[in-house]
Amino acid sequence: MDWHGCGTTEEAQDVAKLGLSSKADFPRPARYAATESFAGRTKLPDFRGRDRKFNSYRTRIRDGMRAGPNFVGHFSIIQIGCGTGCSFAIVGDNNSGRPADFPRGGEENMYMQLQFSTGSRLLTAQWLDYDGSKCVVEFFDYDRKRWNLISVRGQRLTAESVFDSRLPFGGCFGRANRSDGRGVGGDRAAAAFRARTRLSASAR
Repeated sequence: MDWHGCGTTEEAQDVAKLGLSSKADFPRPARYAATESFAGRTKLPDFRGRDRKFNSYRTRIRDGMRAGPNFVGHFSIIQIGCGTGCSFAIVGDNNSGRPADFPRGGEENMYMQLQFSTGSRLLTAQWLDYDGSKCVVEFFDYDRKRWNLISVRGQRLTAESVFDSRLPFGGCFGRANRSDGRGVGGDRAAAAFRARTRLSASAR
């Protein structure tokens, strides 16, 4: 599967495929209603055995799962920082206690922002493709513990267009992004991108 859905066609076709029109044509959470629910107490991961690969993040995962489900009835999505603008996410099943990796995050998906709800299988992931200067928006259906990519949208970024009201978070960086726990806020990150873009243009 071509997860990113971009960079495989001519430039004009690529822009058209990722083009935004308005938020009105985004997938609707109600169309992907959750059918599973949570009852009882949260079961935590076995960090010494089955789930030891997640042991380094055990405190964040435990805290996130103890706060209760926030996605698809009985799952907890926990976003963890890995540096300025860098984050990844763990999906914990409150029924089984099993944690799993979300398929986006890290340095390849900078300034990642996630939008989701307890009552829906739909998750929106927005992130910055630095190499392609694109803000990518992906819509996933988390059905039977599989991440099915529904649609990919996006916006080609320039120094003047880092904020766009058609994007789910009002801009690729968001105006108050703190997803990495200690990262650069949206306005400062946007300023850094503008400076980087102008330096690259002047070097040509």
